[in-house]
This record gives sequence, C-alpha cells and structure tokens, in this order.
Amino acid sequence: MLHYLKKALSLPPHIAAQKAVKKAYIYIADCCQRRVDLRRDTRFINYYPYKAYSYVSLEAAKLFAMSRKDVEYLSQMYLDHHFDLLGSGWTQVFHGIRCRGLEGYRYEMGGAVHADPEGQWLEGRVNNANLEESKRIWKVIFHNQCSGPPTPDSRLPSYTPIDWHLDFKSGYRWSEKTWCKDIKFGHKLGVDIKVPRELAR
Repeated sequence: MLHYLKKALSLPPHIAAQKAVKKAYIYIADCCQRRVDLRRDTRFINYYPYKAYSYVSLEAAKLFAMSRKDVEYLSQMYLDHHFDLLGSGWTQVFHGIRCRGLEGYRYEMGGAVHADPEGQWLEGRVNNANLEESKRIWKVIFHNQCSGPPTPDSRLPSYTPIDWHLDFKSGYRWSEKTWCKDIKFGHKLGVDIKVPRELAR
C-alpha cells in the first residue's frame, strides 16, 4: 500500500486520479468475475466453439521423424505419468510424491489421494458447477485405464491421477481452489510455476 501511495504522490493529481479509478474498476470487476467463476461451469469449450487446427504441415513433421522404438518408449513413459520437463529428469507425478527439492529448497505440500472409481475424491477440489462433469470425465478415464482383470491378489485395478498443481521439482503445490487471478508466484524460493504450467500444456 505504501508503494502505491508513494507512486500516487509522484504523479500529477489528474493522472493519479485516473489510475486510482482504473485500479478500483479492475478490482471490482475481478471480484465480480471471481464470484461468477466459482458458481458456473468454467470449461473452455463452453465459451469458444472448438476447431481443430494443424500448426505443422506433414512435410515439416517428417523433419522430426522418430524411430518406432523411440515413439513406443516415450508413449509408455507418458502413459505411466513419467515426465521430463524443464531439466527435471524423468519423474512420475502423482499426489503425495516426495519431491527432491531445488537448490536446497524443498516443500512437502498435499498428500496422497484415494482416487475412488466414482470420483468422490474430486469433491472439495472442484467447484460445484464443474463437479458433475469432472466426475463423469474421471469415470471414463478410470474405467478405460482399469478395464483389465483384477490383480493376482484379487484387488481391483487402480489408476493414480496426475497432480496437475504441483511443482514436482520443489514440492510446492498450488491449491486447485484458487481463482486464476489470485494465484501467487515468485513468492517462495526454489519454486517455479512453469513446472505445472508446462505439465498442463
């Protein structure tokens, strides 16, 4: 607050007033948008009609041709939720993972989840407007991944979800309940928000 006050005093009064009005407008608009987003279905597809685009021509794709063995290896790593992002080395990403830390900084945030087949574990993590559709998608993923026979010890197959909100280098985790414009970054040493963002991409 002191920073803004000093800044305002260094400006001509009419410019300071304009900036104050603009900031107040943005603050009020954000408060309204936050309330709306917490109560409605926020899936991207609801706002923009989906169109498939190709950004790489088939001719250009030939320049990056990989051997079948490499493709099979990488595909299996990704299917097993192992990722090599931003110099992390191959890391399996899941809820409750114990992270190595970065430059002496390591955080232990979030625990393991019991990802039940019906998606009850999503309650409290996803807002009510998105919950039913999230459960439906989870059921499709779970049942597609666990369609095989029971394991030798007679337990049903299980599927471990990826923790999309974790910086799996440092162990710092952002809450899925946080509204997009309220997300803090650059406030903790050794934490890199690019890690979960690259994973989500």
